[in-house]
Amino acid sequence: MKKRKPKIYKTCVVAFIDILGFSKLVEKSEYSGSLQQDIRGVLNSISSHQLAKDLQGQKLNKSGHGMTEGLKRTLEITSAINKDMFPVETAFFSDSIVLSAEANNVIACQLLLDLVAKLNTRLWERWQLLTRGGIVTGKLYHEENGPLFGPALNLAYKLESSKAEYPRILIHPDCHMIFKTHPSFAKMKNLVSDGETDQYPHITIGSSLLYMATCTLEYKNKNSLIFALVEKLRSLESQQEVPRIKKKYQWLICESEKYTGMTY
Repeated sequence: MKKRKPKIYKTCVVAFIDILGFSKLVEKSEYSGSLQQDIRGVLNSISSHQLAKDLQGQKLNKSGHGMTEGLKRTLEITSAINKDMFPVETAFFSDSIVLSAEANNVIACQLLLDLVAKLNTRLWERWQLLTRGGIVTGKLYHEENGPLFGPALNLAYKLESSKAEYPRILIHPDCHMIFKTHPSFAKMKNLVSDGETDQYPHITIGSSLLYMATCTLEYKNKNSLIFALVEKLRSLESQQEVPRIKKKYQWLICESEKYTGMTY
């Protein structure tokens, strides 16, 4: 009798994210070295390796120490430890990004959401690009710099392509329920909006900016930040002649306006 091979799928939280307008940006970069470098920098900033460095870098900055050779070595060691303890895998192809973390690793799942917010914010601030996606939980095999496949990836893609419609990243209710069972996710309440018109909680550029501003304290007046976003969206909407795309800007404007006047 043949010996059964061990199963390789793990239960993961998986985010499939489509960068809207990214293909045109890449075409534009063909003759611009600076734009090529800029695109690479933004995408590298959400890699698992950079995440580990960011985690430790924040600790060093908060402690008030300079980056001596000893501290640099500490950074390298602890970055590797952080990556092993809280692994968030990333994969890039065409104009899409996949992020995954094991569902039983609470901190890794939080970091995955944090990366989604960071990606949204950086794409918007650099090029006014928006995203659409799906976040689910399910079975996945995701090897760093290797194969990526599984039912969860198919489900995340399906959620993005058939349900999201507008520039938002939907979170499947089953996945959202897992998040809500952990008290530590309460600190991310600004990032995830409950689905009011449908069953799906979601993340948008507005919630991402609000979350990043709250976490980093970079912006003292968060209302001004949201007002600036809405004004820019209105400008982009007024320039848009395609009704289908115009409608999506209009939806996002209404969604972003909900954050004005909120108490944080």
